[in-house]
Amino acid sequence: MRQHIDEPIAIRRLQQFAVDYEMQNNLQVLDKTVVTKEQKVACVGSGPASLACAAKLAQAGYQVEIFEASSRAGGMLSFGIPAERLAQEIVDFDVKTVADLGVKIHLNTKVGRDISLAELEQNYAAVFIGAGLWGGRKIDLGQGAMSGVVSAMDFLPVVRANGTYNVPEDVVVIGAGDTGMDCASTAKQYGAKNVTILCNEENIPAYHEELEAVQQLGVTVLTNFTQYKFIGADSVNGVIATHANNFTEIKLKADLVIWAIGQQIESPELYANLKVNGNKLVVSGYQTSNQKFFAAGDAANGGSTVVQAVHEGKEAAKAIIEFLVDGE
Repeated sequence: MRQHIDEPIAIRRLQQFAVDYEMQNNLQVLDKTVVTKEQKVACVGSGPASLACAAKLAQAGYQVEIFEASSRAGGMLSFGIPAERLAQEIVDFDVKTVADLGVKIHLNTKVGRDISLAELEQNYAAVFIGAGLWGGRKIDLGQGAMSGVVSAMDFLPVVRANGTYNVPEDVVVIGAGDTGMDCASTAKQYGAKNVTILCNEENIPAYHEELEAVQQLGVTVLTNFTQYKFIGADSVNGVIATHANNFTEIKLKADLVIWAIGQQIESPELYANLKVNGNKLVVSGYQTSNQKFFAAGDAANGGSTVVQAVHEGKEAAKAIIEFLVDGE
């Protein structure tokens, strides 16, 4: 492999260069399309899976409409990833590229509030669910609710949307995946002086470059701490963490604790008529238990990468096209 010669190929940087070149030179990567099919397809959510699915369907001549709950399209690209890692102008460029294919994007339209899944089923030939996982996971330590204890999904989207957050000096992040790294770097950026990441594994799951980036910011990363207890009554002011060896215990000052241990379906009741297994919709060939509904991305795989979501969105579009052709 390349790293045995000198160093690994910087795939992310190459991708960034390609996107920058495309934007700077106003290149048209996706060919303009003409609607040739009568069937309409609805996409729930405007994250990477939905955008990829919508683009492929539009290129195949279908009428596609995206329903997005927020005031800005992009899903997790716009609200879950720090702007330092993914500039909003890049997301907006990708959204515009899809919209230019003829895809209609309805903003401030939340499925389950402004329009129901039943209405989508009635008015569209197929429905794609790419709404992602917007519910943050937290472990119940049996200490009751405390202010200052939040999930990554209570933190990152708020910072990205508002551009501000009242971050105290001392912050502890529990979870050392890429999301944990994002929380730590964002906390540092918005004023925290002391940030510690607690990982319950020996090997840190985040990408090495993400780990290096937070360490350069002065973030402390501690591994193999598997048990936690919060210090405080109504508000958290510290964390007691116990090492896997059960002998080492540390006390950390913290006025903000961020759980970064994964996401979950935000509104399970929305999918009451679809089969769900734990944290994801049950799919077979991207088709759910209702043959008119398809799903991909985090809502179907339980949480993965943007690249995986894009791939699955494209594959789901193929499955939808096959379904619609068979039904003609």
